[in-house]
Amino acid sequence: MERTLKWGVPPVRRGLPSDAPALADRVVQQLQRSREFEPLLSATVRRRELSTALTHAIADTWVDESGGTLHGHLCARLLEDSSGELTAYSGPDAVSFESVGVLAHLLTQVQPSWRVRGALRHSVWTSLEDYRAWTGLGYEPVAVSLAREWMPHTRVTPPHDVSVRPALTSDLPVLRELDHEIDRAQGEEFDDSAEERLRELLEDPEVTYLVATLRDEVVAQVVTWDLGELVGYPRHTLHVSDLAVRREGRRLGVATYLISESVRRHPHPVRLVEARSRVSNAGAVAFWNRLGCRTLFVQVERALD
Repeated sequence: MERTLKWGVPPVRRGLPSDAPALADRVVQQLQRSREFEPLLSATVRRRELSTALTHAIADTWVDESGGTLHGHLCARLLEDSSGELTAYSGPDAVSFESVGVLAHLLTQVQPSWRVRGALRHSVWTSLEDYRAWTGLGYEPVAVSLAREWMPHTRVTPPHDVSVRPALTSDLPVLRELDHEIDRAQGEEFDDSAEERLRELLEDPEVTYLVATLRDEVVAQVVTWDLGELVGYPRHTLHVSDLAVRREGRRLGVATYLISESVRRHPHPVRLVEARSRVSNAGAVAFWNRLGCRTLFVQVERALD
């Protein structure tokens, strides 16, 4: 039988707009604790804007109010993944909990509602501090967010005969090949819509799409953009995506040079360089570790019962 408070309010209930300010405070407090574990994390959050964002997501939010006191919350957006399956996604600001017991209680009460709506999995981005709580409840790591500080004086020597320029529409045939290289490394199937996605990246004014050429032949690519004010990351964090190098350009320092050029061409001073990789892509994780990156967040997943 489900526990209820003496005045009839269930311990886990739907969130209310009036909960948002308290939930925002809980998110900030959790980030502050996580920052003690990993100083690269940012606990600087505009509480009013975060509270507004949480209010907008309140219909998908549940809170644990056992004993009349707020102990945690859980929110998820149900979205289709690349395979077309419905997955419940939670970011670092979508979960807070005082203990593993509170988290387990929330999940037990909330997961059936996701399953009824057709979701097959729950995917969460969590800090390293809270990582063990999730794995202890059966979640498995699938991806990592890695980052390092990039000092203004950092300089990378250009490899011999290598130049960097903006990617062009005429580069699409080789860009598709590089995109397929990423799919293979990630253990994913080729995406038939890859060319459309690449065209959108080329045309996006907020994206910097660069290629490296070796004796005038394209051998590598990188796509970067500013993360903006994403919870957990400091301002001016440059997200690095779609980094790929063809075989003939490897072990020459091309990837590192591409990243440095992306930083140099960014319109604002870059504080952190951040990238994400599936944990199964050991080569990519090893590259970022060699570059001096540390893990900020881990994406964990579990099939819904």
